[in-house]
Amino acid sequence: MPDQPDNTLPVSDLPPQDSTEPVVIDDLTDEAPEVERGRPGPRHRFPPVPESDPQLDEDEELEIERIDPGFQAGAGAGPVQIVRNTVLTAAASNSSTSVVCEPSVASHDAVVLYTGNWFAALSTDSGGTFRYINPYTAFPSPAGMRFCCDQVLQYIPSIDTFAWLLQYTENPQGENVLRLAFAKTADVVQRRWRIYDIRPAALGSPGNMLDFPDMAVGATHLYITTNAFQGETWTASYVIRIPLAQLVSGQIVAQRVVSTQNFAFRVAQQCANVGLWASHVSTTVLRVYSWAQSATFKDVTVPRWLRTGMSSQTGAFNWLGRCDSRILGAALVGGELWFTWGSGRGLGFQEPHTRIARVNAATQALVKSQALASATYAIQYATLAVNTSNEVGASYMFGGGPFLPSHAVGVLTGTPAHAVVKAGTHGPRRQQWGDYLAARRHHPDGTRFSASGYTLQGGDTETSVEPRYVVFTR
Repeated sequence: MPDQPDNTLPVSDLPPQDSTEPVVIDDLTDEAPEVERGRPGPRHRFPPVPESDPQLDEDEELEIERIDPGFQAGAGAGPVQIVRNTVLTAAASNSSTSVVCEPSVASHDAVVLYTGNWFAALSTDSGGTFRYINPYTAFPSPAGMRFCCDQVLQYIPSIDTFAWLLQYTENPQGENVLRLAFAKTADVVQRRWRIYDIRPAALGSPGNMLDFPDMAVGATHLYITTNAFQGETWTASYVIRIPLAQLVSGQIVAQRVVSTQNFAFRVAQQCANVGLWASHVSTTVLRVYSWAQSATFKDVTVPRWLRTGMSSQTGAFNWLGRCDSRILGAALVGGELWFTWGSGRGLGFQEPHTRIARVNAATQALVKSQALASATYAIQYATLAVNTSNEVGASYMFGGGPFLPSHAVGVLTGTPAHAVVKAGTHGPRRQQWGDYLAARRHHPDGTRFSASGYTLQGGDTETSVEPRYVVFTR
């Protein structure tokens, strides 16, 4: 179903589900059970973002404000205070890490959940230590499917609920399931979860696989985004919203909007009572969506960026071999929408970098264009969170020049400040990294941020991947 010509998207209900009965997941284990990873077929790819007219007014480039972290090899951590910096051990991850790690995190008080592509872990001592959870056996598998890979975590403070999104493999008909598991903090410790399944047919994409999921927490709804693929071909992108009150009751009637023109949606964290998200129309046009009762969109012109030039070399390693320009960071702060995505070298930038578009949430006019950029190394995979002091925190990767792929965090509002979480000591042999990291508002101290990240230490085997749980503040 194409986007409507009057800048609206159709809204429809999903079939109701009763999610009142809890599922007790398998016990945590200190031992490392052998698991066979569930892998999808070839990597799904989105259609390339259309290139805009390459004739660019030179004055337009001057409108991009640069934020340079200023990292130097061998220098100290930086002005951001890192409160917690925990390595997840091989026991916590069941040695199921990967260079394509894609870690996510959510926390409340002493309880911290952490996931990677093929593992999950729980801490009950504020992230000091973690114990492994087997995502392959934690929940009953849907018919003809098994756990696959992508996982995303959020904590919803207004209803004291953890949300855990898991992606499953296809059945013989080519369809899979995204499973939302949700539980109160006390129930997380007791391993009692309720589940809600999102199926392609219910969204309007029968015979498709759902991939690249994400979640965002608003004041009244939980938002889930995903993309549908027929074989390797992208067919549609969805935003699903679930009222928080229905997560409490367990009687869930979710709604969805769909686009077959724009892909890889990213909903803004802390988006109040209205869902807000964006997608690229071209390399100079950002489409910003708003969903109150109806879903509408407006196009915003941004300074031109490049989807080419995505490489960053240190020795034999180019860690950006699979990097693309999907929007990876989205947050609402002080009436502004912040969106981040990756741009290649060129147009005055010596290295691949992260673009930031700041858009007025009410008028949807561009307020400011920024770039998290260095002249000597690439900065990519930046994701955003907002704390209770209306500061924007970021978790991102940097590498190239003197640095092998390394993890950093920063506070981007006010006078930007950054810190190196851990410098990597090795690059990826297969010339690739993962698709995303996580940054979250920390709970209960909402002035802090929680973040996930990882580096390679001493090699690029699975045992060389070092996931980290980080808590930071200015």
